[in-house]
Amino acid sequence: TFYLALAHCQSLENSFMAASGLANTSYHLWATRSDPARMFFFSDKRQEPRVEASLFGLDDFDPNEFQAREPLQDSLFDWAQGQGSKMAVHGMGGTGKSSLAKDFIVRACESPEVKEDIGIFIRFQQFLRNDYISLVPFLEDIIGGDKTSSTSVGADTSNEDLRDRVNACLRKLQGRWIITIDDVGAPESYTNNDMLKGFPWAKGRVIVTTRSEAWTTKVGFQALRVESLSDAEALALVRDRVRHWSSESDGEVMRFVSELGAFPLALSQACATCASDKVRFAAPRDYIERHKQQSEELARWERKAEGVGEEEYPWSFLVMLMLSLQEVKRHLMDQTASEEDVQGAMTLLRKMSWLLPTGVPLKILGDPIALAGPVKLLEGQGLVTFSNACLSMHPLVQQAIRREEHIMQILGSSTEITLKDVAGSLLKVVQGYSKDDRSTFDRAADCAPHVLCLVGLAREAVAYDEWPEELDDLIDEVTSYLEDISCAFGDALLLYTAQLAYRTCKLGHDHVDVAATCINMGVVLRAQGDYAGALENYQKGLEIQLKTYGHDHVDV
Repeated sequence: TFYLALAHCQSLENSFMAASGLANTSYHLWATRSDPARMFFFSDKRQEPRVEASLFGLDDFDPNEFQAREPLQDSLFDWAQGQGSKMAVHGMGGTGKSSLAKDFIVRACESPEVKEDIGIFIRFQQFLRNDYISLVPFLEDIIGGDKTSSTSVGADTSNEDLRDRVNACLRKLQGRWIITIDDVGAPESYTNNDMLKGFPWAKGRVIVTTRSEAWTTKVGFQALRVESLSDAEALALVRDRVRHWSSESDGEVMRFVSELGAFPLALSQACATCASDKVRFAAPRDYIERHKQQSEELARWERKAEGVGEEEYPWSFLVMLMLSLQEVKRHLMDQTASEEDVQGAMTLLRKMSWLLPTGVPLKILGDPIALAGPVKLLEGQGLVTFSNACLSMHPLVQQAIRREEHIMQILGSSTEITLKDVAGSLLKVVQGYSKDDRSTFDRAADCAPHVLCLVGLAREAVAYDEWPEELDDLIDEVTSYLEDISCAFGDALLLYTAQLAYRTCKLGHDHVDVAATCINMGVVLRAQGDYAGALENYQKGLEIQLKTYGHDHVDV
């Protein structure tokens, strides 16, 4: 007979002792070895049931598309169970830092070994504001009745309000969250970001993914370096992705891995090419042979992109990318795709390389129906992903397309033409902006983060006298939107600063368009409370207008 008083939360031993005291009855205690997770009911120190994890920013993460990296995961779990609260996951672009962080957050927040049950993944670049707009209701819903504010958030919510509400929620949820801030530059880029001022670092756990090793020297940060795949990880990845190589020996597959340097992004995209229904390599040696030929061809080119080297992307990755582009073009020769689709794919790659790497609405690049074929071609090579009507491209692929002149030639264009094309596409979307027309307001909201990215990249890579006029017109439309939402004056000022440099270079100092930009900058600085800066810019604008119009003019 087995007696158990679970209703009174007594242990098995106490239950047995109580039962054995009953008269005229014989009891025997039987013990079995069982799963500890199922035996917690029989202990006075039983665990509380695990609360279901709440995850943000991880809708696009599919663990089946990611090669699990258990040694790195073990290091992150050790950190999560220790005293440290800040971790810098650093390494070369394309090594899988973001995927590693996403995989860890999902596992950790669902594990009874980690106390945190709220996992958050946000993107550091111009999308940080957009992520915060969605993050506020997510956090306030978890808090429930004790909401920070009953006011809804949207495109017209100020940066300060978004920041304060997120920070307040994270403080209230102290000890329950792990947050990843993805793709952060050098530490000073974080310091200069208004959205992250007052961030409650000590109230939870924070992972920063970055290419900058400077984070490893920051006080309080532990560091985890992510590098190429181990032999076992690389072999497992290829076996899983390229099923028709199942009869090939491990040694033959490892030759394929070695050719690509076990570089995660190169391996992943090469596997997509090899597994494609329309472009199949019958054996690893077929791909290796093509890769070597492409490498020899690349070696004959004079690389004009200064500073490109192993610290940014390995040679094997560049060769793989060129081979993938050749395979897209091969569809035309094999008559497995139309000329319009192949050319559309090349144009789409060029445009995408100048925008943010994730969350690019297909509709801002052209007609979604017409672009369906090009998107399918690029997905087949692993060059882009398409989800929720938005395109994404790995930042390293974007960087190589922008910087490597011979890749641009394969795509059949130039940097100047591409800049004109992408600025023209965005201008068509935002042209005619009016704060009183909700449809134009929403279109401007879709484009603004990508325009900020485009202008930032153009300032770094293209001389002002080579900027297309479309980019100048685009800045006019988007700055109007940024000023109207009364929250993004810093972003508006960045665009006006670029526009002033462009107009001064193109038109000279004494031109009415230059004066207009100076005055617009004065408006923004005044709104920010910088009255001295505002007065200085108003004065510059006035002086130019006096020279241009004379004293007796309505603008003066």
